[in-house]
Amino acid sequence: CLSSIDQPIYEDESFYAICSVGGFISGWSLIFPKEHTFNLSNYYFDSQFIDFITHVKLNVEKNYGKCIVFEHGALEEGLTSCGVNHAHLHIVPFEESIEKLVKSDGELQWKKIYISELANEVENSEYLFCSDSFLDEDSLGLVAKLTIPQSQYFRKILANFYGIGDVYSYKTHKFEDQSLHTHKKLKKSFSTYVENNNL
Repeated sequence: CLSSIDQPIYEDESFYAICSVGGFISGWSLIFPKEHTFNLSNYYFDSQFIDFITHVKLNVEKNYGKCIVFEHGALEEGLTSCGVNHAHLHIVPFEESIEKLVKSDGELQWKKIYISELANEVENSEYLFCSDSFLDEDSLGLVAKLTIPQSQYFRKILANFYGIGDVYSYKTHKFEDQSLHTHKKLKKSFSTYVENNNL
């Protein structure tokens, strides 16, 4: 049953991580703040958030290999929020470079920035953000400010890379078995971590 995918694989008092419905790549995970917001631009200053991302990313990488991160930064309910009108960061196992893929797409103008600069860079614009090597507040990534909303942009880019562009949408292709397997594997991995560290 898909409802178990909605159960956190890991959480603290401010954030939680779940597995992604429609995760056509094994290990695809999401991080949400518990407080409602439409984007994460002001959270990249928060050391607790950075530590949470790092911990989740390292655990996913331990199980699935190198990961990229990306965010669809909305300002309100609408297309850029991908139908989930609450800010979330994607952590996706991917050995290649998402930054090279989006730059070669040619659809948007991308700028290389430190993650700590993102809020000032985007100001009051919707945006897309991605990074090949997110580690801490000094990490670099690419940001594109949007004038037209972009729904499921990174899902399309990744699906096209794998030659499955017609199944990118989590709304119509949920990949239930794969998502449930990811949930089971990561839930066990995080539970072991919590037990071993007396958390």
